[in-house]
Amino acid sequence: MSWERFAGDKRNQVRDELKLDAAYHEAGHAVVGLLLGWRIEKAFIGNPWKDHVVFCEDDGSIANTDGLRTLAMVKLAGPLARERFRGAWSGWHSAKDLQQACHDAALIVLKDYGWWQRLLYWRRLEQTESELIAQLVTDTKCLIRLHWLAITEIAEYLFEHKQACGAVIGDIVFRTLMRSDCP
Repeated sequence: MSWERFAGDKRNQVRDELKLDAAYHEAGHAVVGLLLGWRIEKAFIGNPWKDHVVFCEDDGSIANTDGLRTLAMVKLAGPLARERFRGAWSGWHSAKDLQQACHDAALIVLKDYGWWQRLLYWRRLEQTESELIAQLVTDTKCLIRLHWLAITEIAEYLFEHKQACGAVIGDIVFRTLMRSDCP
């Protein structure tokens, strides 16, 4: 085997590993979003700067606290699914989702306080935000664990086809729910 062929095989292997990471990441977003009541238009992978899940138009539900909690959980689902697949926290891709989820948690906490209360109780607000993030991570990990089969099947589909429409994702989730003991 020539050195060039060996190097090419290694590059393809690394590319496939990155593609598989992205597939699990996007499958996590898609499954948790679907389970929390969001309609999915499509999910796709293939370009590290354009891998994502497209959800249908928002109906304004994120204007309330429950909507913000759901939004934060959907954002956390990608990195947490990838973490479960790889067994470790990985990638700059995940850091962006975590930062956005923290921002959503801050909005939830700040919603209940006026500007003067925010100034007066900022330490307690930071602690409340940290506790909320920890709870959101725990809740999201639970959903991922319960629906790991669906995430795995969607990730494999994305890896093979590079994209999936919302109907395909919904069918896979429905089929895995019918086959498993999930609630």
